[in-house]
Amino acid sequence: MSTQDKAAVDAQPYQFDDSGVPKLAFSNDQAAAHAYRRRSTMPPQLDPESDPTIVEVREAQERWISDMVQAVFNHDGVPEAVNLPAYTMFMHGSRTVVTGYDVEATCRLIFEQVIDRCRFGFRGPVRDNMALNPSNDCKDDRYGNCLTRITNVTHALRVSKCICRDIIFEDYNCIKLVNAPLKTLSRKKKQRQNTMVRAAAIKEAKDAKAVLKAAADMFPMDQDMELSLEALPAPNLTHDLFDFDMVNTGNEYFPVDDVVNSGLPFAFDHENYDLRAGTSAALGHENLDHDSKHSYMYGSPHMDLEDLIAGGYLSQEDLTMNPQDGQTQILSLTLGPGSEVPSPQPNGSFTGHYNIPF
Repeated sequence: MSTQDKAAVDAQPYQFDDSGVPKLAFSNDQAAAHAYRRRSTMPPQLDPESDPTIVEVREAQERWISDMVQAVFNHDGVPEAVNLPAYTMFMHGSRTVVTGYDVEATCRLIFEQVIDRCRFGFRGPVRDNMALNPSNDCKDDRYGNCLTRITNVTHALRVSKCICRDIIFEDYNCIKLVNAPLKTLSRKKKQRQNTMVRAAAIKEAKDAKAVLKAAADMFPMDQDMELSLEALPAPNLTHDLFDFDMVNTGNEYFPVDDVVNSGLPFAFDHENYDLRAGTSAALGHENLDHDSKHSYMYGSPHMDLEDLIAGGYLSQEDLTMNPQDGQTQILSLTLGPGSEVPSPQPNGSFTGHYNIPF
């Protein structure tokens, strides 16, 4: 289908009658429907007649296909974990390994799509065109010649088994890879980094939870004991509860939601301890709302914000206004000798070493 024909078809909205029955646009013309489906939505930026590497790549077809097959089965320098399905799919001898026949057939399809992309442009919806406005490090996705494109595609297959998994049985993913190999690889790297950061945060949170439980078991309290600010004696016994480091992930309610999502519940499962929003790792960075009275729990003592101020445990000097949302935050809170919760670090993360009085 020519560009003019495609434009003529798209100029008219697809029609339905009053009963919802479609007015078929390609009646008895399968070829026209096939051509429309494979239409180019972005022509090549480099004139194919001015790109001699198209012929060079075509003449070296079998070598490139062989290189791509080897790249798919390569595991040297691959960052994915060895136990990931995407890794074992292309490991010789693995129970789930994809056959070489499927890999070669896919690589031959990719080769043809590289040539087609260089001659006719991108065949896909504009929303999927990652080469439309590339960043500086991905300019070759839009302006690179045929040799550069197939080199980048082969490199992406070599270093990312997740990309190999995505394209092995999905033809449209092959089209997207060929159109923007650099951006495709960049996205996979970012996804992997995000996954690693989250996994590390979950592990740290679970470790912190284990330490909290150990501390709770080590310092049991009488669950029938009722404590108030008036009855609370001056603390003279402290315990290093934990050393905790949580990276701010950008969550609006950091660190409360981040802590919960990482495995630390609002209510700690212990008969004498009730650790909620505003305590443990969350303390020192919790938005304070006087109306809802956010609670701070250390063992059994239950103290609201207003009680903390009234009891002299917290002063106005310990409060600050968050410049981002205008809400009040605690800078530091002292509940006894050496029991200070540090303020967040400039990078948004904070490390807490809490001496909690019992």
